[in-house]
Amino acid sequence: MKRKSVKLCSMILSTAFLASVLSIASVKAETIDSMPTGSFVDDEPINAPIIKTIDDYMAYASESLPMASTYSTALPDSVDNSKSPFFPAIGHQGDLGSCVSWGQTYYQFTYEMNKSMGVITTPENTFSPKWTFNFANGGDETGSWDDDTYNLLKELGCVTLKTLPVDDDFLTWTPVEDVWKTALKYRLKSFQIFENIGRTNSQITSVDDSDLELYKTAIANGEVLAVNSYIFSHQTSKLKTNPAVPENDKYAGEEVITHKTGFLGAHRMAIVGYNDNIWTDVNCNNYVDDGEMGAFKIANSWGKEWYDSNDSTKISTDGFTWVAYDAINSTSFVENGYNQSDRLGIFDYVSRITVDDEDSDSDINLVYTANTSDREQFIIKVEATNGIDTYTGTISPYADTSKPQEGPTFGNWSFSGTTEASDGTMTYPLDNVVPDLNSDNFDDYIWNVTVKDSTYDNKSTILKDLY
Repeated sequence: MKRKSVKLCSMILSTAFLASVLSIASVKAETIDSMPTGSFVDDEPINAPIIKTIDDYMAYASESLPMASTYSTALPDSVDNSKSPFFPAIGHQGDLGSCVSWGQTYYQFTYEMNKSMGVITTPENTFSPKWTFNFANGGDETGSWDDDTYNLLKELGCVTLKTLPVDDDFLTWTPVEDVWKTALKYRLKSFQIFENIGRTNSQITSVDDSDLELYKTAIANGEVLAVNSYIFSHQTSKLKTNPAVPENDKYAGEEVITHKTGFLGAHRMAIVGYNDNIWTDVNCNNYVDDGEMGAFKIANSWGKEWYDSNDSTKISTDGFTWVAYDAINSTSFVENGYNQSDRLGIFDYVSRITVDDEDSDSDINLVYTANTSDREQFIIKVEATNGIDTYTGTISPYADTSKPQEGPTFGNWSFSGTTEASDGTMTYPLDNVVPDLNSDNFDDYIWNVTVKDSTYDNKSTILKDLY
């Protein structure tokens, strides 16, 4: 494909600074013993296709391979994708409520992107959770939305830790043109949500339960899944040895989550594996009862060592934990298992992704330089029409303001994350506006760009360049 830079003199460029009302609010994430969470959740599932059957899964999974038959439906009894050379080292989100970006960007996107490129993951080519969190947090350090993060990975791509190391700066957008262009080389193609299992009509009864197939098939086919849970409501015990389950000898003493009892600490993590041969003594009777076999392996973002918030018991020495299959059930299948009224299924919004090929963007971008002290007021709208079809796109890469949020807004910031007006030069791919855009059909469209300062106040927005 030919590549060219087009100065938008052929565009109808409207720099009308119009007024409307925009606001971003945020909620405080629960933090116990300095362990932050930070996943904002809706009562309804996030806006994404729902995978309900194996056929649904195979249809979406085949996007990333030439032939759907490459994917297997034969399930081994144990899989651990954290042992893959493409899975990044366990990380620590620090004091920020950035778990969504750690679960989805750092773990899931890194793993799937580097796997698609055949590149062994290192600390330098692990993708930066700071990139997505700083766009999605609405100017507040306490959390972000799952779908915002995925949509940012689709629209803006991502940069690696080599380009943008993690620190405690949660405000800057790194408004440097070359950084934004580099991010466009690595983009998400699509994401889907698995239908929740373990509810009344899909209770998990054994390791061979058909309702487990969706999660296990994806994991067995080499995928890492992202998952929401309420981590401060997790109840745990330790894996025990038992002559009837020799597999437990390898893991005896490790923590396993048995159930969940509330809604404290909304948190995003990654499911990296499963093991049908692990036994959890759910009812604490030292016998292997029906429904007690099998567990998922979870990667957390609190470093390699983290502790129970109530008694400071060490839960993990490697950054991972186990979740018993029975914990997924809203009602325990195990006789005398925990079934009080505050029991809930442990997993929500389990999601998979497909990544785009490296450097697959059209390389036709809108590049703009602006100066403002309040980036929440800065919006660009792009319209393209060829006389038959009209496409529109809005450049406003921060959290979706239409979502219900609680709590105060933590100030308004410039592109560089300060309260002082500053310049920012950023890039937006125009194939986000027109699907299948390329240098051959670009001139078939009339492009209309509107730059908007959304609020009448004393904060000026100055457009310095746009091409």
